[in-house]
Formats: sequence, structure tokens, C-alpha cells
Amino acid sequence: MTESAAESSKNGGEAADIWEDGHWQFEYQLLEEDEASFHSQQLLGRARELRIPTPSVFEGSVLSSDYQRSGLDGHRYYLSLAGKQKIRSAIREEEKYRSERWARCIPYITALSGLIGTITGLVALLAKWGT
Repeated sequence: MTESAAESSKNGGEAADIWEDGHWQFEYQLLEEDEASFHSQQLLGRARELRIPTPSVFEGSVLSSDYQRSGLDGHRYYLSLAGKQKIRSAIREEEKYRSERWARCIPYITALSGLIGTITGLVALLAKWGT
């Protein structure tokens, strides 16, 4: 055995050989689906925190277009690309609304703090003149 072949087999083989065998295909698909499921759970969790209605998994007895079924076991469901886009846009819209609602209060808060400062200055001035 040559030195490079021995080193290659020691490190697990050539990358092309590993992918061609198909041994990693199942595990790669499992990792991809776990990641998709994790991101779906995060998005759906954030939507629930904001009280945004989430799409239902089934429309009647048919799988909704907002979800896709696991290719490995068929028992897990996660958001499809279209479903993720719908949820993200709804989250952005709700967060924008909440941000703008808070921003509308800032002029009133500023005016109130200015008024308090003016009253404090007048009280201090009157207290100095009164003594």
C-alpha cells in the first residue's frame, strides 16, 4: 500500500468515495430534516409569543402546502419554504407594528420630561426668591 493510500484509509477514505457509497446519504438527510424541524419550531414559537396565528398542518385530510412531511419516517412535519416565508413576513409585520406603536409614544414622553424639568426649575426659582 502506498503512503497516500494508507493515509487516506486511516483518515476514513476519500471524500468522493464516502459520498458515492451512499452511507452518508441517510445521515445527511436526517441532519437536514433535524435542522429544518429546529428552525420550524423556532419560527412557530416566535409566532406564538407574538400571538400570530400559525398555519394548520392539515387542510381537511390533506397536508397543508405550508408544511412538508419528513422523507425518512413520514411521521414528522416541518415548515416548507412557503410556510417559512409566510410566518417570517407575519412576524416582521407584527414586530414593525409593535415598534411603531412604541415610537408614537416617544414625543409624549419627551414633552412630559420637558414639562417636569420646567416645573422643577420654577419651583427652584420660587424657593430661592422666597428666602
